[in-house]
Amino acid sequence: MYGYRNILMTKVAIIIGSSRESSNTARFAKAIKINLEARQISHIRIPDARMYDIPFLNKGSLSIKTLTPYQSEVYDSVAQADVVFFLSPEYNWTMSAEILNLFHQFGSKDFSKMWEGKTFAFAGVSTGRGGKMPAIDMSRVVGKLVGFFGFKSFISPKIFESQFTTKALDPNGSNLGNEGYDKGLDDFIDYHINTI
Repeated sequence: MYGYRNILMTKVAIIIGSSRESSNTARFAKAIKINLEARQISHIRIPDARMYDIPFLNKGSLSIKTLTPYQSEVYDSVAQADVVFFLSPEYNWTMSAEILNLFHQFGSKDFSKMWEGKTFAFAGVSTGRGGKMPAIDMSRVVGKLVGFFGFKSFISPKIFESQFTTKALDPNGSNLGNEGYDKGLDDFIDYHINTI
C-alpha cells in the first residue's frame, strides 16, 4: 500500500484542532501547506476550522446524510486523502476538546472512508515549550479507532512539536529564519510524503 504512489499526486488533508480566529494551529497548517507546495504537491485541503460546528456528544451524533458544509469538508478532505495531518494546540497538557470531539463523532463505520488506507501524522502546537502531549494523545486515540475497527492505515510514530510557534512562523505560515525549526518541519513532512 505504501511506497508506490506518485509523490506529486499525493492527496493531503490538514485538520486544524482549533476554531479560534488566527490561531497558531492554523498558522502551522499554513506552514505545512507552503512546504508541500514547494515540493510541487498541489492536492492539499484544509477545512476552515473557524466554521467548526461538530456537536459534542451530549447534543447528538453525526449522520452522514445530514452533514453541514464544514462537516462535509472535513469528511471529504480526509476520505479523499492519502496523508492526513491532525494538528492540535496544547490545552492543559493534552489535545483540544475540538479535535477529540471530531474523533468521537467521525469515529464510526459510517465514516470508514476517513480511516481506511491512510497515513496519519500528528503535531502539537504551542507558543512555548509544548506540543508533545497533544500529538501523542491524538496518535493514541486514532490508533485505537483504526485498530478497533480493523482499518488498514498507518499511525505514524513520528510526531512534531511546534514549539515557540509565533517566533518560528509569521501569521501566513512563512518561516522567520529559525533553522532548527525549519529542518524539523522538513524532516516531519519528508517522513510522511517521501518514505511512507
